[in-house]
Amino acid sequence: MRCPNCGFEIRKKVGDCPRCGIVFAKYNSGRRKKAKLLMTSRVPVVADDVLVKIIYPVAIAKIYVEAVYGKILGLIWDELFKGQAELNQTGNFIAFTLFCLFSYLMYHIEEYVPFIILILTGIWFLDVQLAKYRYRNCKRNDLIRLIKSPQGKVILRKTNPEGEVAYAAELDPAEVNHISIHQVDRRGGAFRETVAAVWHASVRFNDSSELLLAEEKDLLRAVKKARYAAKLLRVRFDFKHSNINETVAGLGRQNISDDTIKVKTTPKNLRISTKWTSNMRLTFFLKILKESGFFLFMLVVAGVMIKFGGLLIFLYDRFYGSGAPSVNMEFSFWGILSVFEPDWDPVDVVEYLFAMGLIVRKTLLLAQSQYVSIDSASTSYYINDTLAGECSTGEIDNVSLLTSPRPAIVVLNPNASIEVRNLKSMKEYYALFVKLREGIQKFAARPA
Repeated sequence: MRCPNCGFEIRKKVGDCPRCGIVFAKYNSGRRKKAKLLMTSRVPVVADDVLVKIIYPVAIAKIYVEAVYGKILGLIWDELFKGQAELNQTGNFIAFTLFCLFSYLMYHIEEYVPFIILILTGIWFLDVQLAKYRYRNCKRNDLIRLIKSPQGKVILRKTNPEGEVAYAAELDPAEVNHISIHQVDRRGGAFRETVAAVWHASVRFNDSSELLLAEEKDLLRAVKKARYAAKLLRVRFDFKHSNINETVAGLGRQNISDDTIKVKTTPKNLRISTKWTSNMRLTFFLKILKESGFFLFMLVVAGVMIKFGGLLIFLYDRFYGSGAPSVNMEFSFWGILSVFEPDWDPVDVVEYLFAMGLIVRKTLLLAQSQYVSIDSASTSYYINDTLAGECSTGEIDNVSLLTSPRPAIVVLNPNASIEVRNLKSMKEYYALFVKLREGIQKFAARPA
């Protein structure tokens, strides 16, 4: 069976084409009747290739090491700064035993460790770049269409690249709760790293189920589609993971501290900017280590384990072996500090420069100056004194604080959007959000 409109071959006997939406077999009249295409969206479908399957075991190992790294950072934070101990004595003993075992093994492959780390890092980098390339150049897409049938019914249909229907649902306004928008990290490759951050607009029903309506890289395009569908179905649209708005509004001024931001008010405008505080520096440093310090952690721990493995062999030879110890150890203050010192061969230098480069890059990103200027004409967002977004103040109809997958403050009007990101802490997000919303409410009612 073939569609008379687009020529698409349909395997099953149906009354409408899954590709173009035309209705052609439900009526006996001689005139061909078409469904109206209201909106369409393409969702890239990226399939893993053979290389991904080959290096998958390496990716699994990285996931476990990262989990250990995160656990160590959490333990350091809880025990040193919060006075809380998470592991009991049994847990400490098991962890120490595993550390000794791996240290012994690392000592025996000491010469190969820097090359192993370098090769694994190269595999990770290659996998990430190939995953991003495959996503950007993907030719296979799921097609999502919003269709209005000749009977006036609104139908949401998703088809896969082969033209098979994944779902086709009639959208009854009485059954639709709202249109939901949220950010999603598209992941790919064996290491499942983020290859793109996209926005999903979804139809959320009264039974809490959802169907994807659109996927867009640009927030404004996703919001326009969400607004259109919400108006068509006579429902609201809202951001998922933004229920913190009501929480922050209910906290009151006494609990929202202004020590993380600077507010400069004049009769004509309001300027809200970020600032550094003494209490923020420790959290800032921990955040940098958490997000960009994994590679440096891997290098330092590998060196410590090699030298600790040598210490274990030295102690065994000293007390249980025969003859002189096979490993020379210097028991002094500087000898103990040398455990953390790399060998500084060319491979080590390259690896440590790469690790420090990742940390410096993240530091510069989080330490950049940001401020929002509000007056009766416009609300403008600046990063390092460069305009990064602007909205007409009087037309702003949505100010939201998003908490997942990454924090962001979103400001919207029908034709523009602002995204405030890369602040140093959630406390800073809270304070800036409250002041930003108050400023917009203050100046929106004034004539431009």
